[in-house]
Amino acid sequence: MNPVNGSAPRLHAIRSIRGMTLFEIMMATGIFTMMSAGIFATLLCARRLTESTIYENAATTIIQGYLEQLKNMNYSSLLSSPASGTSVSSSYSSNSSYIITTQKNESTSGSDYLIVSPLPVLSTTSLTPGVIPSTVYDNVKTFDVNGTSDLKMHVFLWIEDKATSTADGSQVKGITMTYMWEFKDGTRIRYSMWSIRTLRSLVPTY
Repeated sequence: MNPVNGSAPRLHAIRSIRGMTLFEIMMATGIFTMMSAGIFATLLCARRLTESTIYENAATTIIQGYLEQLKNMNYSSLLSSPASGTSVSSSYSSNSSYIITTQKNESTSGSDYLIVSPLPVLSTTSLTPGVIPSTVYDNVKTFDVNGTSDLKMHVFLWIEDKATSTADGSQVKGITMTYMWEFKDGTRIRYSMWSIRTLRSLVPTY
């Protein structure tokens, strides 16, 4: 057998099973790191969206609870908001003409209060997240969702007399609750706002 011809296959086999170079290892590690970072960022984003949804659902449920209480009260207990220009001073919250007694939850001892704000009703478009207007009364509430007092809510309540002067003497009050809630997203505090409205007639048909 020709030695040259006999050695050629062995050299080819040796070259075909050579190890990865340092450059190739670094490239593979870099690609793996980038893929891992992308997956981690996706999971983190999904977690934040899920947590935000939990807080939003909690805030909506809380407001619906307050609204149901207002709708089921005696009509005379729904105190109307004071006129536009009424000053929300330090003595405002002690005026019994503006205080409505509600219940925060079934286990809370004592009463919870909602205090109406002066007219006019402010729309969410006129509000800035995280800023409490000086013309409203801020009903601050804290609730436990994922932790202790981790959901903070600012509730602004207006009750307007919608009574008509028609022959049927309809007596109706409009209830508007605008609420702003805040929660921690890592080291940042995020704010969201929403508003809900309903009517309450003297005869509680709506």
